[in-house]
Amino acid sequence: MTEPIKCPHCGSDDLFAGRAANQWMCGSCGKKFTPEQAAPVQPMRFLISYGRPEAEICRRIKAALEQRGHTVWFDETDNKAGQDWRASITRGVASSNGVLACLSKHSVRDPGACLEELSIAVGIQGGNIHTVLLEPEREVRPPASVSHLQWLDMSDWRCHGPVGSPEFEAWFAPRMEQLAAVLESPESQAFSGWFSRMFPDLEEYRARCRPALGLVMASPTPLPAETLRRLLGWSRDELNDFVLRMEVHLCRGTNEFGDETLSFSHKDLADWLGSREAGFFRCDLIDAYLQLTDGMQALFQAGIEELSLWEAAYLPVLMWDIGADAALTQYGMERAFVARVLEAGDHCRTRGKLEDALRHYETLQRLCGAVEANRGTPDDLWDLSVSCERMGDVFQAQGRLEDALALYEEARELEEHLVKRRGTPDDLCALGICCMNVADALNALGRPDEALARYRESLAHFERLAEQRGTPDDLNALRIVQERIAELTGTQRLPKAKDRTETDFAKR
Repeated sequence: MTEPIKCPHCGSDDLFAGRAANQWMCGSCGKKFTPEQAAPVQPMRFLISYGRPEAEICRRIKAALEQRGHTVWFDETDNKAGQDWRASITRGVASSNGVLACLSKHSVRDPGACLEELSIAVGIQGGNIHTVLLEPEREVRPPASVSHLQWLDMSDWRCHGPVGSPEFEAWFAPRMEQLAAVLESPESQAFSGWFSRMFPDLEEYRARCRPALGLVMASPTPLPAETLRRLLGWSRDELNDFVLRMEVHLCRGTNEFGDETLSFSHKDLADWLGSREAGFFRCDLIDAYLQLTDGMQALFQAGIEELSLWEAAYLPVLMWDIGADAALTQYGMERAFVARVLEAGDHCRTRGKLEDALRHYETLQRLCGAVEANRGTPDDLWDLSVSCERMGDVFQAQGRLEDALALYEEARELEEHLVKRRGTPDDLCALGICCMNVADALNALGRPDEALARYRESLAHFERLAEQRGTPDDLNALRIVQERIAELTGTQRLPKAKDRTETDFAKR
């Protein structure tokens, strides 16, 4: 059976078709409205948070909402303290579809029971909080958890006669219509019962949701969902359940490695979760950061080969942030870990994500520098040289030639030292490539004489390498540097060599 249309203003069914198309007029109150405005509204439950001095206007708002078919949780107890009261408020918020925060000097005072009500409400209802200003804006300082919300201004309610008087009702009616339009919006109704469906037992929040939210909050970048699952020891079904439950508050994205990531949809919520206003729902940022770092180290200990590229790239960042430099240096002595961080940078560079690549190469350079200073083996020198070369490659691709030149020079000096110290054919090949990189940068900067000197150094190294080893790649490298010299000096070129690629050189 179809529910009869009623006036959205007074609830009367004494209606007339208006002269304009798609318009109705109420025979009781005389107001006009469209059929859409008259569509039945799903009954909802609301909690009103208010200060005692403003109880009169808040009771009128409560009555207006109840007249529209809604249920209103309105606490009029005097003793707002103790666990019983907090439990009652928590149950009231959890069972509500939304919260109406009536802001005044009294209601936002700190400390205060109303502020605690708001902290509970923000934690449970998240974005489904609506605010009404009951005193002038200059006198009210809303807490950070709701300061970003747009409010309905009823601050002059005391200037329109006693509540219930004709003058007051004439002022109140249009403002209540504005408030009802917001509270009854599709967005509010879609949020209905969010928390009660997600966590009917608050202990579940403590045991499952809080640790997960803390990890998301502490992560230096959006946290890969798979990393979250591994850190918490969840099954994929448990991860999917968490993501679905928290979909109102979490934003799903993709990072530079193609991983699905999780982050907070609104920075205000993350800020609130880390503040004391959150009360029971608070996630201590320091504890969360330590939990994330400890968990990532546990993944490292379980097997470097199992680390994702994100985990390898950001474990050093986390450990530096907590001052665990010495422990990280020990990790860096595992060359498999260094190779994994290098792979993270290479993954981004080959896909044109140069800023991401540079960030990971900088991490690699700092890590390799610490290991080389602590242990200083030839392999450590090699790794540090590679990190400098890769950073130089990114700078060159970005057109930052001076920066590229500085990094290439640093790599060349390291390789010179390595050739003197170890002197394998691979070391000699790497030195020849470094000299050619320096020469290319100098030539691009318009310094041909200096470039020619470095090309000739590179030529000498590759000639020596051709005598020692003479592989096809060695001979190809020799031909390429001969071509560079021929181009600068204007001499006859040798037969065209293959294109210089990482496949030809294997870039070490």
